[in-house]
Amino acid sequence: MSLLMLLRPTGRMRGSCSVKFFSSPSSEGRKTQRRSSPIILRTLDPERLEHQDFFDLSLRRWRSFMVQNMSSGTNSLPAYSKRLMTFHPRDGFPDGTHGFFYYNPPTPPDTVLGEVRFRVTTSNDPASFASGSDLKLPDGQPWNVPPSFITPRFQLGEALMQLLLAEKLVNQTQLDIWDRLPRQNSPFLTQLEQPFPVDFSSHAWTCWLVSEHGVMKWKVYNKTFTRPTAEVGPHTNFEPTVLGKALVRWEMSKLEIHAGKPVLVLRLVKALTDLTVVPKWAHRVTVPLEGELIHRKRNRVWKHDFSLHKNRSTRGLLEIFLPNHDWPGEKKSGDNDK
Repeated sequence: MSLLMLLRPTGRMRGSCSVKFFSSPSSEGRKTQRRSSPIILRTLDPERLEHQDFFDLSLRRWRSFMVQNMSSGTNSLPAYSKRLMTFHPRDGFPDGTHGFFYYNPPTPPDTVLGEVRFRVTTSNDPASFASGSDLKLPDGQPWNVPPSFITPRFQLGEALMQLLLAEKLVNQTQLDIWDRLPRQNSPFLTQLEQPFPVDFSSHAWTCWLVSEHGVMKWKVYNKTFTRPTAEVGPHTNFEPTVLGKALVRWEMSKLEIHAGKPVLVLRLVKALTDLTVVPKWAHRVTVPLEGELIHRKRNRVWKHDFSLHKNRSTRGLLEIFLPNHDWPGEKKSGDNDK
């Protein structure tokens, strides 16, 4: 579980606040937790790391934080967020979780998103950062403080925002976009062919398309691997035909049948858990394979044909997702309708 699940908006910080520490499962852990001082984040720039930026989070459920005031260089901002940097609400961070917090910039660099991650290392030597690895959640995704929480709406978020600005790791344009992002678990996409996680048992997959031009919600219904339990209606329940989670990506179709059309197809990049067919559907459903395009019924690829959607919402989605792409058969946004 990441910060996204437990951090609550509290408004801008005014004045000082008390530092509160929280109990770990055992009495010994509680004593250690009380004696612990809050983590003081001095930098998020991997090039500026020093020995004092090394932290051990092993088996802790959460930690209190302070963010150093870059303008003074000595004073620190008050402690932020009671439940911060959570990994698992009961067991805490895995044993051996020690290393450095850092800012992971967007890839490619001309996109607007980035996030704070934790690099696990073998020692407190900053030179070990390069050979370390990012802390992973149980589903294999990197643990992170998402950009949607690095905003003035949250006490910690405002502090991280000021630190990132002071270190010139982000610019104000990025932060303005981050402040418009929804506070949800849905993935943010900034480019085509960007992998994102999906749950095959879910009837709808939601993602947010983000660029300097705006933010737009894109909801795709999973009619391939879920089936209605009764006649479809406003309150219909759906049952899965395949169980498991995976990374998938949208990409431009290179199939001959789609030549000259703005068609996206869906590819399975990597299975995050075992993908298994529900027994009652074994005779009708095939588990998708890593590296291959995902198929719907009758061996048809899972596609999204933008040429079939001419409404303003879809046009806006195109311009946000691929603002500079020359879509086959599509007019530029400034062209007049004929």
